[in-house]
Amino acid sequence: MSGRWADFNAWCDPEALATVVAAGLPLTLIGLDVTRRVTVSRAEIAALSSARSALSRWLGDALRWYLDADHGIALSGACPVHDAVVVGAVLGPRLARYASRRIRIDLDEGERRGHTREAADGYPVTVATGIAAVEMRRVIDRVVSPQ
Repeated sequence: MSGRWADFNAWCDPEALATVVAAGLPLTLIGLDVTRRVTVSRAEIAALSSARSALSRWLGDALRWYLDADHGIALSGACPVHDAVVVGAVLGPRLARYASRRIRIDLDEGERRGHTREAADGYPVTVATGIAAVEMRRVIDRVVSPQ
């Protein structure tokens, strides 16, 4: 489980994230605030789970598990597809809006562990600030549509 201020990966190993951010390499971050805007419905997941394609069935089963495992997501009836949005943004860079920011990673052991935040003395990164959700869904649908 992650803290309320960080996503799971940043919370588990904020030192690794801080090392990457501080390395000075060109870095683009697409946070959960952006990836959560693109979801797959329970009905779409069911269609994937019953598709002819083994890959579509696997994806449907994985998404159904994810939807059912998180009570908050399950109540909404749809789950975000975080990784697919990131891959889609790489394939279609115009689908996301970006801005330059300076960020720091909180390394304390408190509830803010792994919190990625803007800071005047932070490291420069490019951060996604928005996504063309409908167009992103079209990209994802082309790749994972049930066959």
